[in-house]
Amino acid sequence: MNLPGAPHKYDRDTLQAILNEIRREDARNGKQVVGIWTPTLGDGTNNYTLSSASGVYTKLGVLVFVSVDLAWTSIGSAGSGQLRIGGLPFLVAGISGNVPGFTFANYSGLDTTAAENSILASGLPDTATIVFRRASDNAGSVALAANSSSGTGAISGSMVYQA
Repeated sequence: MNLPGAPHKYDRDTLQAILNEIRREDARNGKQVVGIWTPTLGDGTNNYTLSSASGVYTKLGVLVFVSVDLAWTSIGSAGSGQLRIGGLPFLVAGISGNVPGFTFANYSGLDTTAAENSILASGLPDTATIVFRRASDNAGSVALAANSSSGTGAISGSMVYQA
């Protein structure tokens, strides 16, 4: 029985559900929402073995600011599908022209084929995903295959996108 003024005891899952609902309501009302998210890295089906995977976000109205820090120890059974970071805290809005760029703070272990080919990444509309591409000399960029990475590596960076 709950007595008026007595403290309520909730289990962890109930408290998390209450907190998530407060965050959703704040987001609907244009308030700032902050949190953590757990990124994945792989080909969309098979994920790399990550030794660390952390992400933080701030959502202000429809804008989401995310940062990510990942390190892997194996690419496992990742195939030739496009390399991607999954698990963004909100979907990238499917609005014409909305292709937010990911800014690298650092990376290692990604296949540049030749030292001069830059790695590009951007949010994929209508998903909670960042996809990777490799610049090509005098041609359009090409999808970066997940199985082309080194056995170990790291990625850190940030992105601002519209949810």
